[in-house]
Amino acid sequence: MKPEERSEVSRDVVVGAYQALLGRQPESEQVIRKHIEQNKSVKDLLSAFLNSAEFKQKTNIDYRSQVGAAVRRPLNSIDVEVPPEMFSRLFERVRDQWMALGQSEPFWSVLSHARFRMANIEKSKGEFYSSGESSAGLIDIFCERSKVKRPSGNCLELGCGVGRVTRFLSKRFDNVTAIDISEGNLNLAREYLHESAVSNVDFLLLRDLDQLTAINGCDFFYSIIVLQHNPPPIIARILRIILKNLRNGGGFLFQVPTHRPGYNFRVDAYLESHDPVGVGFEMHSIPMNVVLDIIRAAGGQIKEVMADTSIGGYGSYTFFGIKP
Repeated sequence: MKPEERSEVSRDVVVGAYQALLGRQPESEQVIRKHIEQNKSVKDLLSAFLNSAEFKQKTNIDYRSQVGAAVRRPLNSIDVEVPPEMFSRLFERVRDQWMALGQSEPFWSVLSHARFRMANIEKSKGEFYSSGESSAGLIDIFCERSKVKRPSGNCLELGCGVGRVTRFLSKRFDNVTAIDISEGNLNLAREYLHESAVSNVDFLLLRDLDQLTAINGCDFFYSIIVLQHNPPPIIARILRIILKNLRNGGGFLFQVPTHRPGYNFRVDAYLESHDPVGVGFEMHSIPMNVVLDIIRAAGGQIKEVMADTSIGGYGSYTFFGIKP
């Protein structure tokens, strides 16, 4: 056996394969462990990645092939509606994970590049925060393209992180309600916006989704690279609550994966798995028909649904619309 074939398949090697070959983070620690168990050598691991459907889709420049595969692909089993007790356990798991990440790697957990690790952040913090301008600028682009009046009033930002986009949203709206599940993230966001002389932002630490129900008078809902880190039942409930409470005449722009190849979610199996907190983050998906039904039930009117690159590969979409 060659020396390279005897190399140990470690967690770092698996994560590196995801980043280099698929352009994204692993879905969970459970998936990482599975790769370690199933691949005896680095050669085996690389072969598994190079022959995966996701890698072939990512590297296939034939647009017709990509779309054709997606159109014909059946929907995998994805639990969206779950009993209250299971929902509480799901939410607790997400909360614990992001509370830990907010303490250990608050910047990297927002933009998962090595230069945004705490060990490197002082050199790259300016780049990190300035990137929020283009993210907030999506609102103007979608409004112009859809011939929708530029929104104003009160904006609800779900998953504000450390305030990267919040600062630029504050320039577009009279007031921003910045929500995050991580206390560490919110503390950094408060500090950053205070230093930036931003005074029209209110912060909310999300401990329970009932807190969202109490928010009335929202004119615009914004959320990018956030919903994807929640299991499908949580994504669905968040969207139902926020879009229902959105004012008539308001609008929304949010991103969420809906067609990730091979993704499935069985709540029983998920709750039985045990991923360590504060190490990485999960990547989830919710069927597009569920998202469209939620928007419709809330009285929303879709103006545009665009494929995006938020997960580093095929399957994520940005939804933009209004609530007449």
